[in-house]
Amino acid sequence: MKKILNIIVLAVFLICLTTLDNCKKGEDSIITEIKLPGRVTTSGVLAISSTGAVLAGHVADIGGAEFYVRGMCIDTNSDPDTSTVWYFNEFGHNDTIYLYLVGEKIFNPGSLVEGFNHLLPNTTYYARAFAVNEAGITYGKQITFTTNPLISDVEGRTYGTACIGTQVWLTENLETTKFNDGEPISFVESLPEWRILTGPGYYAFSWSWQLPEVEEGYKWSETLYNWHSVNTVKLCPIGWHIPTWEEWEVFADYVGLSSNDLANSYWIYDLNLFTAVNTVMRDTITGIKGWRETYAELKPQWWSSSSSCKDSAWYFTLDLKKAMLSEYNKKYGLAVRCIKDKL
Repeated sequence: MKKILNIIVLAVFLICLTTLDNCKKGEDSIITEIKLPGRVTTSGVLAISSTGAVLAGHVADIGGAEFYVRGMCIDTNSDPDTSTVWYFNEFGHNDTIYLYLVGEKIFNPGSLVEGFNHLLPNTTYYARAFAVNEAGITYGKQITFTTNPLISDVEGRTYGTACIGTQVWLTENLETTKFNDGEPISFVESLPEWRILTGPGYYAFSWSWQLPEVEEGYKWSETLYNWHSVNTVKLCPIGWHIPTWEEWEVFADYVGLSSNDLANSYWIYDLNLFTAVNTVMRDTITGIKGWRETYAELKPQWWSSSSSCKDSAWYFTLDLKKAMLSEYNKKYGLAVRCIKDKL
């Protein structure tokens, strides 16, 4: 009887062992099912210019995939898909490329910010965020935005405009030679005359480089105004003005330059929604300052309309890592950028 009992116990043990082994093999053979990315959101527009835009989105669920690709697709027709994704390639051209094949791999859910340039002025675009994994593509809800119109000065010269935060800016420096009422601004070429000038005046600095194999060559220019021109309040197109000290601070705070947080400022440099390139200025001692043979070396700087004392006024300097307000003599010639009047 005891022998039969031992045989029964051994049999039960072997059955259990076999069952456990089969269970383990079954667990090892389970393959996690990859689902479509979920909860893809097209969050909105962070900045718009006449020829560009910065859009935001969010992907909350990557569907169990190891990695995925996300982005934003835009088009002038509704329901844009990944065949109309703008991809900035290494040659500097915008191509439409299926991003699942070439996009950057992302391993975690999160937010995305995409910038677009070379858009058409005053044109309506449709946009959708998307996320792609092995199971396929999920799109966020479609939004629309319209790029800004161009603005003309009194001489008919056109400028792009950009909405950045609560402010609307010209995307380029002013080049007018007349006030907005048609009155000519004095062009002062002579440095001795520039030193003693107590009224409005400007100087146009230009440089060109011609190569035999390049038909058009290379040209660079900057129109420099003394602060007395700024103080007339007639320099910008009607409905626009030279920013105050406080308005420059608002701009710096929004793009993150006042705290060295560049999260919002990349569109200044990469997308040129607010064109900021090195420049020159004209002082009363040596004349043009900041030009080195073939290029400008001064960081971008512009007058403000705020006077700091009898002989000086505030100007704004923009660097890759910081922004700064400082003072120049009112006789100096600087570039000018206009901001739209508030309604």
